[in-house]
Amino acid sequence: MSRLRFAVVFFGLVSLWGCAGTLHSEVEPPEVYLSDIAPVEIGLFEQRLRVELRILNPNDFALEVTGLDFQLDVNGIQLARGLSNEEITVPRLGESIVSVMTSTTVLDIVRQIENLSQQQEMSYEIRGRLHLGNAAVGSVPFERSAKYAP
Repeated sequence: MSRLRFAVVFFGLVSLWGCAGTLHSEVEPPEVYLSDIAPVEIGLFEQRLRVELRILNPNDFALEVTGLDFQLDVNGIQLARGLSNEEITVPRLGESIVSVMTSTTVLDIVRQIENLSQQQEMSYEIRGRLHLGNAAVGSVPFERSAKYAP
């Protein structure tokens, strides 16, 4: 019986060691850029937007993204908040685009139009977390901002 117990423990440890070899504890945060925003549905109380995000992976291993959450502000005012459980793989030293459905309210849109009419430039800030399946850290934060002037 003790040989059987030893064999079970041994193969269990070997299996764990093999899995640990594919986990990465040090992940350089990926860069996430706003690629596109497009209206999908326009309703009286809610608007649905498709937000496309470009994810750049500076790591020497692929990132297995199992989900993400983010907030998008335009000119300092929240425009949308997004969640996705879409699983994608961002290749090592490569990039991928993920499309996320978001919702916003009429009030958010009115504030954006009002704000844009008073400013010469447009800026955005996107911040959130990428949830990873192949990293011991579980998730990594991201933040990006940009300004555009006519």
